[in-house]
Amino acid sequence: MSSLKVTKGTDGRHVEVITADDIPGNLYNVLSLNNLTSCEKLMISSNYELADKTSLCAADIQLIKHAATCKLAPVILPVASVSRSNIGLSFGSPNLDAAFMTLLQTGTLLEIWGEAGSGKSQLALQICSALNPNFCSAYITTEGKFPAARFEQLCKCRGSPVLPCEVQQCNSLESLNNCIFKQLPLLIKVKPIKVVVIDSIAAQFRCGEVDGGGLRRAQIIRSIGQQLKYLAFEHDLSVVVVNQATNVPDVGMQPALGLTWSYIINSRMHIQKVHNNQGDVISSLRSVVLDKSSSIRKGLSVTCCLKDAGLI
Repeated sequence: MSSLKVTKGTDGRHVEVITADDIPGNLYNVLSLNNLTSCEKLMISSNYELADKTSLCAADIQLIKHAATCKLAPVILPVASVSRSNIGLSFGSPNLDAAFMTLLQTGTLLEIWGEAGSGKSQLALQICSALNPNFCSAYITTEGKFPAARFEQLCKCRGSPVLPCEVQQCNSLESLNNCIFKQLPLLIKVKPIKVVVIDSIAAQFRCGEVDGGGLRRAQIIRSIGQQLKYLAFEHDLSVVVVNQATNVPDVGMQPALGLTWSYIINSRMHIQKVHNNQGDVISSLRSVVLDKSSSIRKGLSVTCCLKDAGLI
């Protein structure tokens, strides 16, 4: 097990640093020569900046950032490999349930990501509309009003009355933090919440700079993720997080919030638009691809039809 070396910065704060136990010796020597052993410096520096300063290849930089992320990331709470309660969570689609049911479990954090208009919010609403009527959901929206009419339509398509769904709109990072750390825990204590949806997690981080820069941004992302996982495990519920797509140079479309967030979530689904042979979007079809899971093979894909009843 690697040792954890902690030093103090010029302002007296504790600074976690990479040591020779964390990465290969040759890489550590390069970082040390360039005064880049601080995990903080590594995480707020872009890959291009690190490559320019160290002349290291992309693979080596990725390995170094992985080590820094592991040191800065919160302790991941243990999660049972199977659902801790039999409450019948569903994606609202027989095809998706057959392929991905083990992803939608209480005590876990599931991310749904994709480009604009791909159907991310659609699937999140479906999950809420397919919930056992003895329970209810909480839907936290950060991008406009809750689509109440669409939610009602989904419930009616399933032949059920409109299910209870507690809605909170957060228009700033401060209000999102307040909701997740104060309002949501109180709500869970008085309501039989079994699904919590955050739609979307990245919106308030992308609409402007976070005071304190990249390090503070990473700290807030980690604290929000840690709180959501704690609530999921402690209160036996499922957290579904909608995430946006961002274009990374030389890589392509990737989930927003980067590695810091990727190490927090339990599983990740990617919703993609389907194109025909001419490259045009087929509006009625979506492809749902598994990007991350500990229980299902990565890359598993299901094609769904977009109908009034949802992604079926």
